[in-house]
Amino acid sequence: PVRLLALAMLLTAACTSCAGFRPIGREPTEQHNALVTIRTTCPSGIISAGSGVLVSADRVLTAEHVVGCALVPGVPIYQDPLKIEVFLSMTDSSTAEIELELFKGDVARLRLAKPMPDFFSDVRVGPPPAIGDELCMLTAIPRTSYKCGRAEASSPGRVSFSIFTEHGNSGGPVYDSAGRLVAIVTNLVKCELDIPCAGYGTALAGYAWLVPE
Repeated sequence: PVRLLALAMLLTAACTSCAGFRPIGREPTEQHNALVTIRTTCPSGIISAGSGVLVSADRVLTAEHVVGCALVPGVPIYQDPLKIEVFLSMTDSSTAEIELELFKGDVARLRLAKPMPDFFSDVRVGPPPAIGDELCMLTAIPRTSYKCGRAEASSPGRVSFSIFTEHGNSGGPVYDSAGRLVAIVTNLVKCELDIPCAGYGTALAGYAWLVPE
């Protein structure tokens, strides 16, 4: 089936040439332990990869376009994926299905076929950050990274931040200084010389119900 997204997107930060990516390994912090790599196989044969965050042992939040298979690159008209794989580490992985899609917010919640072992994380959704608040982003693609910056001017339902964002970062979690989950990365922003310099994501304050109790 084809799904039409009635929202014009800018530059998505998913990676559509990531067939050779390496699943991330475990990290010592609790937030890193919830970070996952997502690989989506599309009917066209394209493999898309992005990041995601475990919000329970068998639920993952990511950007919708990471698991949606665009019929035309950059155009939000999606087909159902052939396969979605979620990797917590080199040994812990599971197939997944799309449970919920928020087209307007470009967020999807996935249900894992196999819960991740020994998952522990006190996931708390934070309020919208104020301009100037420190934010940190975790991403699994194109490499495991922890990057920080400041919240910038945002529109309703969206958080803009001065954190370097690149292709493959989509779906990664953004935390505030209290360790609360405030956004899911969806887009990168290009600045001078057409070079990526910042990004924005969907604010989760209005979607707290996406995180299971």
